[in-house]
Amino acid sequence: MTKMVRTTMTRRSSTAVAATIAAVALFASACGSDSDKTDSDKSAAGASSATSSATVGGKTLDAKFETKCAKDGGTTVMTLLDAENATYGMLTVSAIIDESGTVQTAGIAGSEGGSNGLPYTAGFAPGLPGGSASAKQDGNTFVVTGEGIGARDKGNPMETSSFEITFACESIIGG
Repeated sequence: MTKMVRTTMTRRSSTAVAATIAAVALFASACGSDSDKTDSDKSAAGASSATSSATVGGKTLDAKFETKCAKDGGTTVMTLLDAENATYGMLTVSAIIDESGTVQTAGIAGSEGGSNGLPYTAGFAPGLPGGSASAKQDGNTFVVTGEGIGARDKGNPMETSSFEITFACESIIGG
């Protein structure tokens, strides 16, 4: 019974993390390119001098991220994408922050690179066990820190890992 509950929890957690990441990626890609936006559509805070990065369990992920940030109403959606990462395949990092500054979701997913041949996933969403997240903003740079779960270790599917994600947004579409 315990194994069945653990397997069900793993599937639900992995599905929730994957669905969150897919939704964020879809939202950000739907925003399209900055090139067709007027200056009033872009954030007035200016470009960030920081560099986008992601760290999981104290290990910085080696990646060449493309950063996309968009705002719709009070919700800010940010994604980092390295489509051809040597370790993780298609590596996507994302977060959604609401108008009060509360992290609604944060996720890291690679099409490969997890243990035992699994995809690499780690994430936080309200309602999932074992996680928390907070965000700080400095101009167009957002730092999301917390702890999440994922399907990185098949032997311990509910294991938590700390994460820190820096989204250095050149501009914020709709911001």
